[in-house]
Amino acid sequence: MSIRDYKITDAQFSEKGVIAAPDTLTGTAAENKGVFDRFAREIIAPQFNAIVDVFADMEESTNSWSSEEARRVQQENARQSAEQGRVSAEGQRVQSEKTRLSAESRRVADENARSAAETARVNAENKRDSAEKSRVSAENARNVWQTYDAAKTYAPGNKVSFGGSSYLCTAATVGHEPTDTAYWLLIAQKGADGAGADDLRRINDALDAIDPTKVSAKAAPADGDGVMIADSADGSKAKRLLWSSVKEALGKLFVPLTRKVNGKVLTEDVTLTGENIAVSTTDSIPISGAVKYRTNPNLLDNWYFGRPVNQRGQTEYTAGGAYTLDRWWAQYDTTLSIVDGGIKIGGKWDVQQYFETTLPNATYTLSLLYKDRTGSDPLRLLIGNRTDGDLAQTESKDASGILSVTFSTAKSNKVNFGFTGSTDNSATIIAIKLELGDTQTLAHKKNGVWVLNEIPDFGEQLARCQRYYRRWTGADNKPLGVAVRRESKLLELVFSLDTAMRVAPSLTFNGSFVCIPIFTWCSVTSIDVATPDTVAIFLKPNDDVTFDLDAYQINIAHANEYIALSADL
Repeated sequence: MSIRDYKITDAQFSEKGVIAAPDTLTGTAAENKGVFDRFAREIIAPQFNAIVDVFADMEESTNSWSSEEARRVQQENARQSAEQGRVSAEGQRVQSEKTRLSAESRRVADENARSAAETARVNAENKRDSAEKSRVSAENARNVWQTYDAAKTYAPGNKVSFGGSSYLCTAATVGHEPTDTAYWLLIAQKGADGAGADDLRRINDALDAIDPTKVSAKAAPADGDGVMIADSADGSKAKRLLWSSVKEALGKLFVPLTRKVNGKVLTEDVTLTGENIAVSTTDSIPISGAVKYRTNPNLLDNWYFGRPVNQRGQTEYTAGGAYTLDRWWAQYDTTLSIVDGGIKIGGKWDVQQYFETTLPNATYTLSLLYKDRTGSDPLRLLIGNRTDGDLAQTESKDASGILSVTFSTAKSNKVNFGFTGSTDNSATIIAIKLELGDTQTLAHKKNGVWVLNEIPDFGEQLARCQRYYRRWTGADNKPLGVAVRRESKLLELVFSLDTAMRVAPSLTFNGSFVCIPIFTWCSVTSIDVATPDTVAIFLKPNDDVTFDLDAYQINIAHANEYIALSADL
């Protein structure tokens, strides 16, 4: 039934007597009221109530539909969530399978290497055992020394006596007498019978010549006097050596008493110390003065800016709010550039280094060597905590010099150097040091100029920085490594890091890379950190290309392209 069917009609007005009533009612008040009450009660009220019932039915129907729709939407959301969970689980399964394949590949490679090493070890052991047997055989042969027996088998090295002489076997033999030079070597011939009867007398005469009780004394030798020697170059014959020749030889072995060392006459034992020994023939500073500038270990990384570690490769950093030189983060509105002898900072704020762990409670000294400061703000040096703020600081408006602050704390986990808000600031920073103790050992003054006490080893600093950041880049078409095929459209490139990363790194890269020999462009898809010192990078082709070979060489296409791993704080 339509809503329009509930309209009040003229017929209803006529039926209930309203239209029939005179324009001016003449009845009593009750009668006149009855006319209108009947109209409202019998016409308006039933029609209105019927309309209300229709709208109520519509509302109930609408509510029922809304409830069903809400349940349908809820069920659809649950279905979509379940599908997302399925897709995520499938992605994790695929990644786990890739990791398993990578680990299995490395396990097979390690097993092959172990097997090869074991084979080499066994071969070496066999050679050693064979050599030892040969040595023992030769030693046994060498130790044989007996009277010759014609029925005995002799090996090289055996020694025998025969006819009063001694012989050495040179070739295996049985029945060949020692006089046969094809098998034997004469090593001691029998002497003539009766010879040497006067040897005892000559020995006694020689002993008498050196017996102190039978030799007359002389106060001092003369140059013409001589001593007896046995000349090894002439059959050990006894010869006389002039005392003048002996003195000349001794003069070359011993320092004459007229010599001096650093002005000290060698008439007696001389003690030389750092106070009277020069550093070198060109540096007259005593060693005691040169080594007085002791140094403590520097707790900061990449602290010498005369040759900084700069794997990102830029000579100027202007963006701010990012890492610049390795381990050094620049705040916004702060610039950093590499200049001769250091780094030049400018702008409003600081350059910072964060520590991996909070330093233990102790007394520390933080110092900074700088030059060429200009601008409205002082150059400041701070030690702080990334949560609690600054802990200790010092500052200066001097054009050059050294800043140093000593503090005791158990909360420090960062250092800052820079300015305090003006834009016209700049300074060249030479080096910075954080060390244990209450004395700075970064630099000393020499002839009125600050000089560093030490220059760090660049390789050691690079290794320390590569725990946090590692970057591969280079010239055009530079080989990056060899990747193995994992799937028809997936390659795995494994890097064995000589320095393990601090934590599992994140991956960044710029550009595409070339697969040799098919010269196909490929891009990085993901990274897998198997161990702290092994990282696998997965690559896919940029075009619809299938990898058919087992391995491909990966080259960096252009000098400005790179792959980087970051474990920065």
